[in-house]
Amino acid sequence: MKEYTAGISITEACNQTCEHCYIGRKMYWHEKNYKFKSIPKDKFNLLVVQLVEANVTRVNFGGGESPLHPHFLTFAQKLYDAGIKTSLVTNGSNISMNKIRPNLSLFNDVGVSIDFSDERHSINRRKPDSFKSAVRSLKEIVESKKTKTEMVTCIMNINYSNLPQLYELAKSIGVDMWRLNRFHPTKNDLSRFSVEKLNYVGVISPIRIHKKNAPENYIIDEKLSIRLQNLRLDNIPILNRLSTYHLVLAKKR
Repeated sequence: MKEYTAGISITEACNQTCEHCYIGRKMYWHEKNYKFKSIPKDKFNLLVVQLVEANVTRVNFGGGESPLHPHFLTFAQKLYDAGIKTSLVTNGSNISMNKIRPNLSLFNDVGVSIDFSDERHSINRRKPDSFKSAVRSLKEIVESKKTKTEMVTCIMNINYSNLPQLYELAKSIGVDMWRLNRFHPTKNDLSRFSVEKLNYVGVISPIRIHKKNAPENYIIDEKLSIRLQNLRLDNIPILNRLSTYHLVLAKKR
């Protein structure tokens, strides 16, 4: 029987206001005292039943900032008890880490969003010191060895040239994977953030393709794991005909 993965956004709420956020215009919402939408507890319980019936074996908590939901840990426990492997992407802020830290065993993997290798990350998120807190939180999760770890980066025009430095940052932190998501325009400035065509030659190296030991949409490297989603990698022939790319660089154990 085929297994499925589901992405779930349980709340629009977030304690940062990233300029590229696909949820909506956060600064405008704050100015207008917009009330963030969140899924009620009873509806989530029904959703878990539906996920199990549909043979969904993996769930990813995406944006807004899931730990800000008042029932976040109850939801995570519910999925864990149902035998569903759960992934979480967080901004790594203190308020989120206070919930995540004692409950890492509930998650199959935890990723922290880092879009620049320096304080430009904080500027883009309009939150002072968010870069330092994100790096500190990710290092803490890595060092705990209680779950798999990811550094999650949204590739945009404004940070494309910073990819080599981000790659080095991911290696220095010691994450299991570096996940790169291509910016998808929704309510935001397409011309400012969107990347029309990407050329990864020389940006991330060394890359070695293993046709025998991995599916054809995977690339393996000894030092780090990189998963690329929804990217055009025209310079890599083996990936040309695929619409979604998962590029995994496995580090030595």
